[in-house]
Amino acid sequence: MVHQRLQWSTPTPHQYLFAYTRGKGTAECLTTFMAEVRNGKSLVIFLDLEKAIERACLEVILSTFANKRIGGRLLGWLEDFSRDREALVRFQGHSATFRRHINGTPQGNIISPTFYNTLMDSLLQTNIGPDIHVLCYAYDLVLIVNRGPFNDKAQMNPFPTPPRISLTGKSKGASYNVLRLFDIQAIRSVIDYCAPIPVGANPTLIQKLETTQNETLLITTNSLRWTRLCNLRMECKIEAIQHRIKVRAAGIIAKITHSAILLPPLTRVRASINLHPNLLKQNWTHCTVKAIRLFNLDTVIQQEPVAPDPEYRQPPPWALPPFRLITPHSSAKANTSREKIRQLSLELIAHLPPPNFITYYTDESINPPKAGAAFICGNKTAAWRITDGASTLLIELVAIREALIDAKNTTVSPAIIIHTDSLSAIQVLRQPDCYDNINICSTTVNTAYQISARETIIIHWIPSHIGISGNEKADNAAKQATNCPHIDIERLLDITLRAPSERLLVVSLLPPERLQTVSCVLVIEYLGSPL
Repeated sequence: MVHQRLQWSTPTPHQYLFAYTRGKGTAECLTTFMAEVRNGKSLVIFLDLEKAIERACLEVILSTFANKRIGGRLLGWLEDFSRDREALVRFQGHSATFRRHINGTPQGNIISPTFYNTLMDSLLQTNIGPDIHVLCYAYDLVLIVNRGPFNDKAQMNPFPTPPRISLTGKSKGASYNVLRLFDIQAIRSVIDYCAPIPVGANPTLIQKLETTQNETLLITTNSLRWTRLCNLRMECKIEAIQHRIKVRAAGIIAKITHSAILLPPLTRVRASINLHPNLLKQNWTHCTVKAIRLFNLDTVIQQEPVAPDPEYRQPPPWALPPFRLITPHSSAKANTSREKIRQLSLELIAHLPPPNFITYYTDESINPPKAGAAFICGNKTAAWRITDGASTLLIELVAIREALIDAKNTTVSPAIIIHTDSLSAIQVLRQPDCYDNINICSTTVNTAYQISARETIIIHWIPSHIGISGNEKADNAAKQATNCPHIDIERLLDITLRAPSERLLVVSLLPPERLQTVSCVLVIEYLGSPL
């Protein structure tokens, strides 16, 4: 509770603070580093703060909180919490004596990263100079000076020491699954970690990595050396390293595109995205642009992030939600008979407020690639065709939002009841913050707050396809909406690339004539096979 209030009261951290920050991690840090470094014109200094968290001065941290206009009881609680701390070590039934900690953030506590980030944020806010940048990831700092040229030039090598990893093969007892798992977890994870860097690396280095991976595939599958590489990759579901690096790099830039913070990589890539192919050089920015064009992400990079509703104001963490969310069925739907689920749902609907309250049934329907949403309220039916390719969650949120808007414009009623069969939509609306589908979520919550000032809102989850009349009517209306010749509601979702779905999204954006440029594994994943 205190941590949520502290995050609410603390201003947005510096854009170059990456650790312990939502939406920013090592990938964004490495990408920003590569964007800020200029070939032959930058001096880079790497700093490692030893025992930075254990030796952080609490007096400075508390004074930094005060400078950020955090005071009153919250500041007093933080001071009381951080002082007079004692700790001991207990091992195999034996305990050491208590030791008092004067400095350092409270270890093992959820507030500790916020304490340390506040201290580092004050350092990053210091104006050192227009050509000097400081990047911070936990206790690792990078100082970049762009006041060159410098005489001593160093070439960026993402793998300064080639990893010495050997596979024993099946002859030593390791099975195919063990060998493949080791390859993915121990070898490919290193490439994924530093993918933003080698996107512009020397092709000779990438070819050495490809040769190493090909040897790994031969050992894993116990195949002959003249086996075709496409067959090996198809069997192991492992794509070529050059495609893996390009997909990861393009996906990270697309993720930064739809974040709330405008980082330098996005600015530099957007400035070069429309250059003629003959003008693209072999530097990091232009190699990233080539990767983006290869996977047809040009339009995604140039789009502005979807903004929340202009009237939406994020409520404080202590504010009550504008609606009651009811999910009555504790047991899994697969483990309960259809008749019992229907009986439980009808009993709960019967015990909800009287019939004179406004009751809505919402549902969605997808007829690939077409999508539709609808709601039923008494004799009133409303349906819309949503933009092609929209997700199920987005369509369900659209249906709930339109039901709330309709209720807002109707006669005042003691309460509004919305029955939906989307448990994921209810879970999204339960979250205090929305980071995906920002526009639709913020509009829905803002409309709910406007209605809750005069009426009670209840959102009730009912399982789908169990014979409830209102839900079946809404489902039929949504199916009919998919046949409409025109789209009523355009795309409102923002594309947030996450690790499991980066390659799936990239392949889905490729035109059919360019699918052959992607490794066979990516196509398999797009068709639905597991990784």
